[in-house]
Amino acid sequence: MRVGLLALGVDSVAWLVRASLGQDAEPRFIAACAETTQGNPLLLRELLRALADKGVRPVDDRARLVEEFRGRILADTVVKRLTGQPEPTRRLAEALVVLGDGTDWHLAAELSGLGEAQAREHGRRLRRIGVLAPGEPVRFDHPLVRAAIAETVGPVELATGHARAAELLRREGAAGDLVAAHLLLAEPSGEPWRVDVLRQAARATRGRGAPEVTAAYLRRALREPMSGKERGPLLLELGGDELQLDVGAARHHLTQASAVLTDPYSRAQAAYLLANALFLGHEHADAIEGLARAVEDLRQADDGTGAAREVSWFLQAQMLLIGYDQLSTVPAARQLANRLWDHKLAGDTPGECAVLAALAASAVAGDASAEVANSLLDRALRGGLAAMDQSQMLVSLAGTVFLTTDRLDDAAARFEQIADIGARWGVFLMVSTAMIWQLRVCARRGQHLALTADFGHPAVTYDEGLEPRARLALMAQVGESLIERGDLASAARLLVPDAGTDRGGWVWQGPMLLARSRVYAARGNRAAALTVLLEYGAQEKRTRVTNLTGAPWRSRAALLHLALGQRTDALQLATEELELAHHWGTKRVIGLASRCLGVVMGGPEGEALLREAVAILERSPARLELARTRYELGVALSRRGETHQSGQVLTEALDLADACGSLLLSGRVRRALTELGVRPRAAPTVAPSLSLTEHRVLELVGADYSDRQVAQALLLTPQDVTGLVERVGRKLGVTNRSELVRLAGAGHAR
Repeated sequence: MRVGLLALGVDSVAWLVRASLGQDAEPRFIAACAETTQGNPLLLRELLRALADKGVRPVDDRARLVEEFRGRILADTVVKRLTGQPEPTRRLAEALVVLGDGTDWHLAAELSGLGEAQAREHGRRLRRIGVLAPGEPVRFDHPLVRAAIAETVGPVELATGHARAAELLRREGAAGDLVAAHLLLAEPSGEPWRVDVLRQAARATRGRGAPEVTAAYLRRALREPMSGKERGPLLLELGGDELQLDVGAARHHLTQASAVLTDPYSRAQAAYLLANALFLGHEHADAIEGLARAVEDLRQADDGTGAAREVSWFLQAQMLLIGYDQLSTVPAARQLANRLWDHKLAGDTPGECAVLAALAASAVAGDASAEVANSLLDRALRGGLAAMDQSQMLVSLAGTVFLTTDRLDDAAARFEQIADIGARWGVFLMVSTAMIWQLRVCARRGQHLALTADFGHPAVTYDEGLEPRARLALMAQVGESLIERGDLASAARLLVPDAGTDRGGWVWQGPMLLARSRVYAARGNRAAALTVLLEYGAQEKRTRVTNLTGAPWRSRAALLHLALGQRTDALQLATEELELAHHWGTKRVIGLASRCLGVVMGGPEGEALLREAVAILERSPARLELARTRYELGVALSRRGETHQSGQVLTEALDLADACGSLLLSGRVRRALTELGVRPRAAPTVAPSLSLTEHRVLELVGADYSDRQVAQALLLTPQDVTGLVERVGRKLGVTNRSELVRLAGAGHAR
């Protein structure tokens, strides 16, 4: 009969620690030794020997090292002991390595070729030598023990064990993801049930915040031998999931799917997803060509039920969305848009709703007015666009169009939806892009946040982690923020000519180029600033598009012409922009164009236009633009000798400029007031600059989110959030969360 060793008490452990490491051993260090070894004298002896060999002093601040040494020692020790155990005991240990913690004894018994009673007896042996922890359920005494034993088993044997485990668990009716987890580690066999299980596991995990797990199941399924007919749907499913992880892999698998699928509806789905991958890879022409082929295939397959036509609407909507993103593909997109306008779709089906939403891109490019764009989107959203757009590309289009039509609350709602879905699905591309779009909403309201050049998220480095269009949009917004805060040196470093503007569509290039032009002008190089604007404008004119709301280059160029003494050119561009602004029809663009023309014209006519611009912008959400217009009106009044009225208008401009966080404008207004003999109030405290991620964390903390909720929303770890909150607190000079919440509510980080 074998007698187990009794666990040592704390006093005995203390005696042994002092005997091995010195009489000055401190209480917390001794307690750590007792706790981690659970009084096991053999393990304690090995632990103390290793600690002594490494020269670890037995003081309290070294107690954290005890657990690290225990795992390594335990693993080495038990592997040595296991080699001396009977062969059935070793087989059981290997079976448990395959099955993992929490398995049932009857499964371990069957996998190791033992009866259940035998398995339990050998399990007691494993507990005595430190492989298994005491008690039930079955679990290894330390993760390193399992890893160490696994290293003694050959890879072929392990793969065979996982294959048998999958079969046993499937026979037992275990959860599909548990069976699939073993199949991931097993070699292919060609059994049809394996592919079914792996695909079911992928579907179960889809949309639960771990897209890499979903793709892993499908990639493993793809390794199983199967016919081309079976392979096509699997490639299609995998490519769709990979879109959120690896665009190159998605393109590869979707191209393969297109080659083997024969059903026109499946081929249409493959074309739709492949077009998304090509769009993200900036291969617009190829995307449109593939979609056009799929539309023609559906036309030939039309059986009169309307199904083919409905799917075709989705493909044509995608062609519009992609085509209007690049100047090179705008002509083809415009031809398609003209045909689709002629259909006068009502939005009675999801496909028709997709077309209506995509036609809004045509409107924004200058083919229709803001009123028409709003009508298209309202009809599409009433028809269920937000619920049926799985890729969220049309929803994001709706948000960006609402930005241009001054419906900022609607834009924010669309971007919040994308952020929420991205957080649920675990898709950083959606979360990060939504954050940048939300920043654009703030800017449209005139709220210039104090931003650093970095995104501030662990998933993003300087040149990786953000979709190129989103990166351009962020750079433009950060550049504008730096200019408004008077940091021209940092703005110049950010907005360099080789910043990769060619990798984004014209809609995204425009704001970036306008910000670059502002830097040149602010640093005294008006000629270079004007050249940037005129070159961009020439691109728009060649393709007959306008980006009036995102890149009003004419008004910027007009003011530069005026500063260079070229009043005729300035007047021509300013007049042209006002005409285009009235065609688009939103108060923001009309107010900006009226202000520009008022400045260019000067005199009584110019002053009248400035008054009109103020009245228009007062009815718009563009607070900073209103402040700029009041400043121009105040200056004009001052030139005419209307000192009192000028002072009033300039004081109103100062209040708005300070509220919007524009140090540049508030400085100009203060100087103008001082020249009038008016003493402006003291400037507010300048808020420290935060990264966009830090701003978002502050916003969520202000909304009473817990660290865990912030982590879920931004795809961070709770530890990341704790660090970010502490860093934001240090920057804002606060030491407790309640004060941080108060500052967030007051908008103190602007």
